Amino acid sequence: IGRAIACALAREKAELCLLDIDATSLQALAAQLRSEGASVLAWRCDLTDRHDLDARLDELSARWGDVDIVLNVAGKAYYGPTDLMSDDQWDSLVRVNLLAPAQIIRRLLPGLKRRGEAHIVNVASIAGLAAAARIAAL
Repeated sequence: IGRAIACALAREKAELCLLDIDATSLQALAAQLRSEGASVLAWRCDLTDRHDLDARLDELSARWGDVDIVLNVAGKAYYGPTDLMSDDQWDSLVRVNLLAPAQIIRRLLPGLKRRGEAHIVNVASIAGLAAAARIAAL
């Protein structure tokens, strides 16, 4: 979903700053978009690491100032009994799905408000609306 949104925004001439933990896929997408004429910043970022995310957001603000659109598309799932999840698995899931988007919004909100026509889009799994066995930890 994130890739498709990035491609659509690039076609509309939006300047993009992409964050992903998978540096290889991220750089491949950035190269593709740049070859099509898009302006793209692409940074590896571990959303489970508050300091890493803060550093990327600081770098973004230093380069661009305020932004017009924030898209939180990253998501993580755990399939299996919730009570068998390790603390690390639980913390990682909550950090990616809940805390990182909140941190991004909180950090960028003053600039978004200054823009007037800014937007925040949070993409979530259908699992948030439709229950299924073994994915209660989403």
